[in-house]
Amino acid sequence: MTRSTPTRRRSPARKTEISPRAVILAGIGAVSLGRKQAQAKLGQAETLARQTRDQAEAFVRQARTQVETALAPVLVKLGVKRAPAKRKARAKRTSVRSRKRA
Repeated sequence: MTRSTPTRRRSPARKTEISPRAVILAGIGAVSLGRKQAQAKLGQAETLARQTRDQAEAFVRQARTQVETALAPVLVKLGVKRAPAKRKARAKRTSVRSRKRA
């Protein structure tokens, strides 16, 4: 004889009830998470904007210097700008040892 095992009847899956309290708490959690993520992204955007501004300012300074250098002779010829003053040649300093020898 074979043994027969009693078959268990499965109870229907219980549905979890969604209470208004659970919905409110989930909403509060979602808002809090969204706020934290927004603050993090805002901080990243601020850092990126600062870096971009610094790079742009450096580029403008470099371009301005190059343009002024390139246009300086033209502006002098047109009389818009004075010619740069010529630098006087500085006498070389002699060392203390060479002064003693002389």
